[in-house]
Amino acid sequence: MNYQQICLLIIDDDEQAALDLKLAVDSPRHIVIGIATTMAKALAIFEHQRVDIVLVSSSSNSHNGVRIARQLDALRAIPVLILTDQPVTGPIDSDLTATYLVKSVSAETVRAAIDKALTQFNQRLSVWIQHPSATNPESSRETILQANDQLFIKQNYQFIRLPLAELIYLEADASYTTLVTTTRKYVLRLTLHALLKRLSWPSLVRVHRSYAVNVNRIDFFSSDEVNLCGQSIPLGRSYKDEFLQQFMVR
Repeated sequence: MNYQQICLLIIDDDEQAALDLKLAVDSPRHIVIGIATTMAKALAIFEHQRVDIVLVSSSSNSHNGVRIARQLDALRAIPVLILTDQPVTGPIDSDLTATYLVKSVSAETVRAAIDKALTQFNQRLSVWIQHPSATNPESSRETILQANDQLFIKQNYQFIRLPLAELIYLEADASYTTLVTTTRKYVLRLTLHALLKRLSWPSLVRVHRSYAVNVNRIDFFSSDEVNLCGQSIPLGRSYKDEFLQQFMVR
């Protein structure tokens, strides 16, 4: 199968209605990973499981759905589909990626709306990206965002926040680069050279043709290696001068 699964969270204070919605939209491509009848349960699922899109069944009025969308958006940007009893024509907060849909539509229409909402969400995020030159074939290989000292890496349909301070080092492997952090590894389909050009963070310094390190994570170094968090990284001769410029001699 060549499709990518979409993980959905359903929020509805009517548990039976939520179960009916789950039965309607569940498919090999659309997977309901959780049902929440309270906001507390919704937040617990949202924070600890992969969620690509949220379906909010707004039984009383559309304002409840928008309120829930705002609460989720405060944690991270995510598309929200608000199902209402009656058509809603009023605008939704422009800062939210939320869409209204009438509950009475077919399951196929709901799935199509889910796919459309995800597509629009990804298009909206892509506006934030500063693309390298279009002549560079590496420019479209991987979607990453940077906001000050925070990096956002695209994983499936969502962007995972990675504080740059948690980076230990980068390791090149042909046209791929592995980002090693304090808790996990991320593999990007970008060369180390291309990734460093796209990142703007002075503490990240190249020390070898295959490595760049976070100087704030260095435990000690010698004339030919750098040690970070118990990991020894080679210090190449052609990179030594640039590396030493990061330190002030007193």
